[in-house]
Amino acid sequence: MNFPFFIARRYLFSRSNRNAVNIITGISVVAISVVAMAMVIVLSAFNGMESLIYSFTDNFDPEVKIVSSESKFFTWNDQLSEQLNSQAGIEMFSKVLEEKALIKSGERNLIITLKGVDSNFVKVSDLGKHIASGNFSPTEDGTAKLFLGLGIANRLQIAAGDFMQYPEIWIPKVSKKTFLDARKAFHRQKFFLEGTFLTGHEYDSQYGICEISYVEKLMEREAAISAIEIKLKPDADENEVIEALALGLGTGYTVLNRIGQHPEIDSFIKLERLMINLIFILILLISIFNMIGSLTLLIIEKQANLNTLYAMGVNLDKVKAIFGYEALLINGYGAVIGLCMGLLVCYFQMNFNFISMPTNVGAIPYPVEIRWFDIVLIFSLVLSLGTITSYFAIRKIKLS
Repeated sequence: MNFPFFIARRYLFSRSNRNAVNIITGISVVAISVVAMAMVIVLSAFNGMESLIYSFTDNFDPEVKIVSSESKFFTWNDQLSEQLNSQAGIEMFSKVLEEKALIKSGERNLIITLKGVDSNFVKVSDLGKHIASGNFSPTEDGTAKLFLGLGIANRLQIAAGDFMQYPEIWIPKVSKKTFLDARKAFHRQKFFLEGTFLTGHEYDSQYGICEISYVEKLMEREAAISAIEIKLKPDADENEVIEALALGLGTGYTVLNRIGQHPEIDSFIKLERLMINLIFILILLISIFNMIGSLTLLIIEKQANLNTLYAMGVNLDKVKAIFGYEALLINGYGAVIGLCMGLLVCYFQMNFNFISMPTNVGAIPYPVEIRWFDIVLIFSLVLSLGTITSYFAIRKIKLS
């Protein structure tokens, strides 16, 4: 007599032994559920932190940026102007000239990055939405106006609109002459502090912004720029615009999106995500080994029933399939319960903000972002690893 699969399984896990089976399998289900839940929570929190980091850079960085692939500076020319003005998808662009500089106010001084911008910068950048004090209009009107990150202004102890203090920018001269008086080796320019900005990122303690003509004079670089910052139209496809610009400008230029402007952050995030996944895979394997132990005990407990089934005509492959199905149920229930619990915790944090974290702009809710790719990945990992490792317990089954 050849028993059908589900009849054989029903006989093997009869009501008389169901309590013992529930205790053994329940421990394994709980262990897998806890790991799956932790994976959902940690990966969602990591996703939220990743988005938060990039949102801070979005306050300052342009959507698309063009830099030279051959040198730090390049010259603005008609070819660049024609290419940018004719490129579909570009709403506005701004010429930028950046250089390290010394800023002095009284006895205090700091090294900052001085960023010279043209009149289009206000429309290209979202920085105007993050003004801490004063106004933001870096245009040439006869007044040398400076905009500083709030961190720089605080360290220099100067305030926007203060007519009693004029911060001074120093940039070394290009001349190779040796000066006995060190002050003569620098171009200097006093600025009126028009305003300060606060992005919540390290830019607040690094950047000062002024009209580009002042930076050209300080650097002795007329018509030189270090980058072109671009704002795209709302309906523009970023990848298409970047590909078209790269093709039209040639190999002398590099076109970057926001992630490409911070390769170090992108590499760090990818590495950290990889390490988190590897650590959780190891923890998951430990919980699955617990399932293997439970499955082994279950096989030992059911040995007499297995011999009975074998005598009634059930072959070894069908018996192994029964326990393989049981392992699949343990992993499946554990994965589903863990995913549901993890999603529930994330839902409460996203909607009720139970946990907060401090930042430069004050305490904010700890960011959580659910990505369905992670959910599918976790579910697949639990099922695949559980199915593969359960083979080591099932292959030991012997019938007599």
